[in-house]
Amino acid sequence: KKQQKMAEFLVYNRVSISDIENIVVWNEGIKERVKKIAASLNVTIPTISFEEGPRWHYYTNFMNNGRKSCSPGPKETNQAFKNALTKIHSRTQKISYEFNSLDELITTLRTNISNINYTNELVGLHSENALHRETVAEHTLTVISNCAINKYYLRLNNRSKIIVELAAFLHDIGKGPKSRWPDGTQKVD
Repeated sequence: KKQQKMAEFLVYNRVSISDIENIVVWNEGIKERVKKIAASLNVTIPTISFEEGPRWHYYTNFMNNGRKSCSPGPKETNQAFKNALTKIHSRTQKISYEFNSLDELITTLRTNISNINYTNELVGLHSENALHRETVAEHTLTVISNCAINKYYLRLNNRSKIIVELAAFLHDIGKGPKSRWPDGTQKVD
């Protein structure tokens, strides 16, 4: 059951309207606006749903008397993104990097996954996860192999392929270091 609630994915450039099963809106007025926009774009839209009266949120902010959603809207999400970029930019001005470029990093990882500390910590690390019979490093290499034959990956330009491959190399680094796990086996939350 838990696995059904979990997902790992990357969205490249956009999500197609055909990938959406349901649009949730706050009221009938917004529903009509969505319909008008769709009609003006000559797009068939999925089901539009909303609840009248007091609305139940799946993620309720109880620090605000339970009257506000913890799920931010597009303006809040955009502002949080801009704030994060500003903070990252201010910190990166003071950092020296181990690799001069992403190309150098990916070449190092392709040569041997244990060539950098973060991924070396995955080598020999076993997982309690019944879905993973491999070590975490072996699983990482399987993910990379699966990306390389994926039809969406194959359509990407070379730069985007490198970024996806780096994401695959690094997607489980939070499971290390090995020293975190007394018996050398990563526990499943």
